[in-house]
Amino acid sequence: MTRFPAAPIAQDADVLALREQYGETPSAIIEVLKALKNKEEGLSPRIICQVAYAYKVPEHQVSGMASFYSLLSTGGTEDQTLRLCDGVVCEMAGAEEVRQHCRHLAQETEWEIVPHSCLGLCDVAPAALHGDRQLGKLSTNSSSLEELLAGTQTRPTALPTARSGETRFLLRRPTSHPESDGQPPDPDFLDNMMQRGPQAVLDLLEQAEIRGLGGAGYPTSLKWSQVAGLESEQKYVVCNADESEPLSVKDRTLIDSDPFRLLEGMLIAGWTVGATQGIIYIRGEYEPQARRLESTIRAMRSEGRLNRKVGDTEFSFEIELHRGAGAYICGEETALLESLEGRRGEPRPRPPYPVSQGLHQLPTLVNNVETLCTVAALCQYGLEEYQKIQTEALFGTKIYAVFGAVNNPGVFEAPRGLTLGELIDEFGGGLQPESEFSFALVGGAAGQFVNAEQWKHRLDFSHSEGTIPLGTGGILVADTSRSVPATLRDLLRFFERESCGQCVPCRVGTHEIRLILDRLLSGDGTKSDLRRLEEYGDSLSLSLCGLGTSVPSPLQSALERFRPQFESLL
Repeated sequence: MTRFPAAPIAQDADVLALREQYGETPSAIIEVLKALKNKEEGLSPRIICQVAYAYKVPEHQVSGMASFYSLLSTGGTEDQTLRLCDGVVCEMAGAEEVRQHCRHLAQETEWEIVPHSCLGLCDVAPAALHGDRQLGKLSTNSSSLEELLAGTQTRPTALPTARSGETRFLLRRPTSHPESDGQPPDPDFLDNMMQRGPQAVLDLLEQAEIRGLGGAGYPTSLKWSQVAGLESEQKYVVCNADESEPLSVKDRTLIDSDPFRLLEGMLIAGWTVGATQGIIYIRGEYEPQARRLESTIRAMRSEGRLNRKVGDTEFSFEIELHRGAGAYICGEETALLESLEGRRGEPRPRPPYPVSQGLHQLPTLVNNVETLCTVAALCQYGLEEYQKIQTEALFGTKIYAVFGAVNNPGVFEAPRGLTLGELIDEFGGGLQPESEFSFALVGGAAGQFVNAEQWKHRLDFSHSEGTIPLGTGGILVADTSRSVPATLRDLLRFFERESCGQCVPCRVGTHEIRLILDRLLSGDGTKSDLRRLEEYGDSLSLSLCGLGTSVPSPLQSALERFRPQFESLL
């Protein structure tokens, strides 16, 4: 039997005020805890009890959330906490030197210097988070923390001018920011598309062969059709903006560049599947982007563009924003739904799938930012324009990100189906002077290590011969100064930290693999360690969710294609 906390002697005024501000449903608990963390008492046992009583949930549920999310679990207040990214791109850009420098500057102060999993700021590495401020291009040329923070460059607010050869479809129209003009773009295409009916949208998605662009590549038309075909008085459209995987910054870029595009995609999705409520779940480290989306929602609401008349019917659809609090696992759709319902972001067993039993056990469509933006652009410009952009048998564009040992790192939009060599030479500006290509990590942290023999292989969702799995579209290029085992260890440190710990293969496997890699890199490894790496790769495939099952991809590809580098450490 669930036990709820006993009534406190007196209810805390701050907790009651925050409940009034953020709402009375458990989904607001994360926001309440974030606000309370920065008060003098912090998330003390008394405050945990107060929040549990205010929301009529078990005390262990609130305590579990406070320890689960990284933005809640540190001791200090956010104004005295500097979160330094230790993602693989930042590590290559000198994050360790910056980390040691900051710790030196923080001596004999109350500052807390905290290593943090990838902040989604790979394009301005090495990066950090100070409160809500996203900081980049950190250096060691400072004599105090205040000087370091004052001298850093924050991330760009939009995708810059198109680079040579770039093809823009999602980002074709001029950048529009609600903070500056307050006016949404011309919505005529939305009315025209909706008046054609939901089936016309589904047909368009199928003809264009749109796939989910969060990494899995599931056919979008099929997922939308499954939700549309279910009878329910209420359905949800949830946008997964919890972009927390190293090398993945595309969704932040899209929100910064054209936030209206995302809301248009959600409107079309809601109309097509018969949903009444849209929710954007954005990672807690993306506070500037969250505020931008809130401004966009207000602008569209004030113009009457959310709840709208379509033909002879009233289309009732609202969009709200929900902030996470630092947990990569919440990028997994069922963990995201658990977090939305006011719990730890631990994945659910599947089946059932969210399309039939998602948020509050109701039919739910979950898509990521790039997918929804692609749908909106397709509906505006049409199938013919989309199919004009063609490479081999693939249509349309993809948002890519190339980092590492290239002359022109960053984010860009280009046709699907490019080869690894084209991405590096034509869009990344080629290798840096006097650099020799060693390897690339393709598809994000859960991607594959590839070698020079795959230079002409195409990036695509298929796993056929002559292709490289596209994943999130993030690519890390390394020269001979960087080793595969060291890069793999950085990835495993990320996966170990971000494992929710719910299932044994992932909880134990990521930890043990990281320990083995530590031993190998310190010169204490043995031949049996290599065998154990392979065994752990097999066992991780039994994990409950995509975090654990994705680890074997970089691990096994590293051992298969770069085994001599591992053997040289013995």
